[in-house]
Amino acid sequence: MTFSGIPGITIDDRSVPSGGAVAAAFRTYLSFPLGQAVTVNYSTVDGTALAGVDYVSTAGTLTFSAGRQYHSIQVPILSISATTTKTFTVVLSAPVNATISDGTAIGTITTAPAPAVIPMYRAYNLTADYHFFTTFLAEKNNAVANGYRDESNPLPFSVPNTQVPGATPLFRLYNPNNGRHYYTASAGERDFLMGLGYVYERDEGFVYTSLQAGTTEVFKLYNRNSGAHLYTAIASEKDAILAMFPGIWEQHTSLGWAVP
Repeated sequence: MTFSGIPGITIDDRSVPSGGAVAAAFRTYLSFPLGQAVTVNYSTVDGTALAGVDYVSTAGTLTFSAGRQYHSIQVPILSISATTTKTFTVVLSAPVNATISDGTAIGTITTAPAPAVIPMYRAYNLTADYHFFTTFLAEKNNAVANGYRDESNPLPFSVPNTQVPGATPLFRLYNPNNGRHYYTASAGERDFLMGLGYVYERDEGFVYTSLQAGTTEVFKLYNRNSGAHLYTAIASEKDAILAMFPGIWEQHTSLGWAVP
C-alpha cells in the first residue's frame, strides 16, 4: 500500500488508577507511515492534577522512525491514594514531516482500581496474509481503515498492569523493519527477538498459565515458511489451519489462559 501527502498525528486520552509505580501510557500514532522519520514534541500541563504532587512533569521529543506508525508517551503517576479524580493534559507541538490532527490528550487519575480486564482486538491483513493483535481500539480502527479486515474479538481478555497469582506477562515487541507488533509470553523468545533487532515496548498484560474457572485457552501456531506466529482462542480455527496447511503451520505450546 502506497501513501502520499503528510500524515496526521493523533494522541489518545488515558485513564490510570492512583497507586505507586504506575505510569500513564499515552498512545500516539500517525495516520499512515512514512519512509522517513517523523518527530513531534510533547509536554504536560497541570489541571486539577499537579506536577510533582500527582504526576511527574514530562516533556521531550517523540521520534517515529521510518515506517513506524505507533508510539507512546509515558507519564509517571505519583498519587498513592487519590480521594478525588484528577486530570492533567499532554500537548503535542512542533511536528516535523507531519501535521497534528489531535494533539491534546487528557490524563485522568482515578480513585477506583483499573478495570481487571481489557479487550484484545484482532485485524487481518488481506495483502500480506497475517493477523494483527492489539489492545488499543484506535490502533485496530486505524489498521481497518488502511485495508485490514476487522475480526474483533476472537481473543478474550488479558489482565493489565498488575501481576496476579498464576499469571505470566505477555510481552510486546516492535519490528522496525516491517512495522509489525509481536506478542509473546516467553522471556527467552522476547530476548532472542531483541537480539535480532526487535524493540521491546512493554508488558502488554498478563495471561493465566493454568486453567482457571472462567478462562479460555489461547493457542499459539507457527508458520515454518514465514517464521510468523499466530494466536487464537478458537480451537476450530486452530484445527482448520493445521489441517489445511500440514507441514507449514504447526502448533507450539499454548500461550496460556486469558480471562473471558
